[in-house]
Amino acid sequence: MRSTRSPIPLALGLLAVLLVVVSVATAQTLAMKPGAAVAPPSASPPAVAEAPGSHQAVQPSRARDVPSSSAAPLHQVGDRIVIAGIQAQTVVRVEQWDGRPDPVRRGLAVSVRIEALKDDANFDFQNFQVVDQAGARFPAQSPGKQPALAYGKLPLGGEVVGWVTFLVPPDDPYVLSIRTPLGYNGLDQTTTVALDPINPASPDPTPAPTRSPSPNPTPPSGLANWGYPTTIDSTYYSGFGAAPPSGSVSEVRGSWTEPTVRCSGSGDRLAGFWVGIEDNRGRYLQQLGTAAICQGTAAPTYYAWYEMFPLPTVPITMRIRPGDRMTATVSVKGSAWRLTLKDGSTGATFAITKNRTADAAIALWIAEAPSSSTSELGLHVLPLANYGTVTFTSCSAVVGGTRRTITDPAWAHFRFDMSTSTGLPKAVTTDVARNGTTFSSSWRRS
Repeated sequence: MRSTRSPIPLALGLLAVLLVVVSVATAQTLAMKPGAAVAPPSASPPAVAEAPGSHQAVQPSRARDVPSSSAAPLHQVGDRIVIAGIQAQTVVRVEQWDGRPDPVRRGLAVSVRIEALKDDANFDFQNFQVVDQAGARFPAQSPGKQPALAYGKLPLGGEVVGWVTFLVPPDDPYVLSIRTPLGYNGLDQTTTVALDPINPASPDPTPAPTRSPSPNPTPPSGLANWGYPTTIDSTYYSGFGAAPPSGSVSEVRGSWTEPTVRCSGSGDRLAGFWVGIEDNRGRYLQQLGTAAICQGTAAPTYYAWYEMFPLPTVPITMRIRPGDRMTATVSVKGSAWRLTLKDGSTGATFAITKNRTADAAIALWIAEAPSSSTSELGLHVLPLANYGTVTFTSCSAVVGGTRRTITDPAWAHFRFDMSTSTGLPKAVTTDVARNGTTFSSSWRRS
C-alpha cells in the first residue's frame, strides 16, 4: 500500500477494491504513500511527464569570492561566499526540477557547493529556504533532485556538492536564503542569492557529484550515516528505511504480529503494516503486507494485500486475524519481482512474481496511515486507526549478496516519525533493538 514522503502521484483504486473486501457502500480512492523517502546520495534525478529537453537552467560564470555580512546582501549565482572564515558557499547551478509532486507549484533545484575553511564545518539542507517576491518562505524538500545535499560536518579543506530542492509558486523571481550557524553563542548568519532569471537555452551539464563512499568501509568522518538524516518527519509513515551507499537491495524481509485495532469515532480509519523496496526517484515501490480498516465503531476488517506502485493495490485471498504471525518478503532478480506473504499462525501462504524494470534503492519496514484521493478533497491522509503497538522483528535486507540488519554500519538507516501537520505525534517509533532487527511502532492519535 502506498501513501513518499514522498509527494508523488499516488495509486488510485484501492478503496474500490476494498469495497469488495469490506462491503463499503461509499466509494473512495485509497493508496499507501511512498516512503518519504530518502533518496541515496548517488541517485539519478526524478522524472515526470514533461517534454524532453524541458530542463531550464542557468549556468554561472566563473565563481568570484564574495565576503558575506550580517546585512545579507543579495549575491548572484556563481559567487563564492565566505562565511566568517568557517565555510565558503557557492550556488553552482539553478534549474527547473521535473520530479515535482505538486501539480501547482514549480519544482526548483539548486546545486550548492560547501567548502570547509575550518575543521567541523556544519552543513544541513534544512538551513536552506526559498523566498518569493511576496516574502513567502518555502523549505527544502526531501527527497529531491539527486545527488541531494544532506547534512553533516566537513573536515578542514573538505567540500560537498549537492542539490537542494524546493516547491515554489510559478513565475516568480526567487531568492535563496541560507542560514549558517557560527558555532558560538547560538549565533548564525544568513546569506541570500538571487536565483532568477532561469535561462531555458542554457546547457544541462552533469553537476559535480557528492563524493561517494566505497561499499563496505566504516562511514567517512564528517558524513555520519553516509550523509543521510537519521530521522524523517512524516504524516503517514512510522518505521524504518535503509539504503546502501552503492549497489542495490535485492531482498527485504520482516515479520510482525497483526495488532488488534480498536475502532472509535466516525468515518474511515485505517492502518497498514508492510515491507517493500522503493526506487531512488519515488516512482516505483514494490510492497506487501496487511491492513485494518474501521468504519465508525463497527468491528474492524483485516485483510492482506500487495502493490506494485503506481499500479493499484491488489487484495490477497488470505484470512487475517489479530495475533496472526505475519512474514513478508520482497525480492528482485533482474526485472522479476517476487512478493511472498506467510501467516505463520495458520500456515497460509501467498506468492506472486511480477515483471518490471525499476531500481531497488531503499528497503522499508513501515506502519502507515493510508491516504485518500477524492474529487472533493483531493489527496489527503486518512485518520490513523488505533492499532496499539505493532512490533516488527527479523527485519533484514540483502545488499550486494550480503544479508544486513537495519543498523548494519555498511549502509544508511533512518527512522520515520509519524506526526500531524502541527507536529503532534501520531505514532511513536522506537529505536532499533541491539540485535538490529527489531523495533516497535505505537499509536498515539488519529
